[in-house]
Order: sequence, then structure tokens, then C-alpha cells
Amino acid sequence: MSVVPLVMDTPGRTVVDNYADFTVGGHCILILYLDKAQLEIAPKNLDSNVSYDLRVGSQYRDYREKGMKPLSKGEDILIQPGSAVIIRTMEQLHLPTSMYGIVTPRVTLL
Repeated sequence: MSVVPLVMDTPGRTVVDNYADFTVGGHCILILYLDKAQLEIAPKNLDSNVSYDLRVGSQYRDYREKGMKPLSKGEDILIQPGSAVIIRTMEQLHLPTSMYGIVTPRVTLL
């Protein structure tokens, strides 16, 4: 397994932000509604980031209930013990067939 640096500049780009530049059999990750500022904050000694923080969207769903619930900016979700929620993100992530990805919560939130 290897880590893919997230680079938007050509040549060597690994991230695109529109369907026109994405191919399922290619080597670029497609992130729709991408926050480009996240890719510009790499440490000074590197030219890319290796992570991207998905932003919380405007809806969530408790897995035990039907339907989505609205989520306002800055609003907290209380998750009871033994419960789980599905949170819609602002971004949509598409991977080519040559890659797989792991989405995990930020360590500070665990």
C-alpha cells in the first residue's frame, strides 16, 4: 500500500475537481466541490498534502430512524452510546479503479 500525494498541478496531478478531467481507469481522484485551500496548506518542505478533510454538509441521519435531518452550520450532533449517524459531506469523492481509499474521523474527534 502506498500514500498518494494530493496534487492538482500538472504534470503529475493526482486530484481533479471536475468530471471532464476524470477517468475511471485513470490515476486521479475526483473530488467534486473541492476546497482547494486545503491542498495549499502543505508544510513548507513538501509540495503536497496526503490528506483532505471532508467538510460536514447540511444533513445527517441516525441509522435507527428513517429520513435525513437538517444540520445547521455549527450545530452539534449528540451520538448516544451504541448509536451511529451518517453525515452527508459537502464533497463527493470518486476513485479510479486503480485505487482504494479509507475515510476515517479526525483523531481529535475520537
